[in-house]
Amino acid sequence: MKNLDSFFDRINAFAKSAEKKAQEAIEISQLKWKIVKLKSRIERKYEKLGSLTYLNYKSDIKEDSNVFDSKVKQICDEIEELFLELRKIEEEYAEMKEKPTYL
Repeated sequence: MKNLDSFFDRINAFAKSAEKKAQEAIEISQLKWKIVKLKSRIERKYEKLGSLTYLNYKSDIKEDSNVFDSKVKQICDEIEELFLELRKIEEEYAEMKEKPTYL
């Protein structure tokens, strides 16, 4: 009976370890997805900034410099915020990847 209990204890420990490993894999995947989404949002902001600049350049009626500058600053501030968030998530992702896991 003792051997059977020991066997079931090892199976239980293995199952818990496998569950933990699976949960860590899910968390890593979620962080990776957040990174991809943030990079995509940054890219769209760059495109918006470029479009705004180009349209202002090509326009016969130039936008008021203060209005144009404030729009550019707003987009640049949004990009900076996204980069800060991206760095934070990338650090978290690196920590998760470096953490040793055992089955």
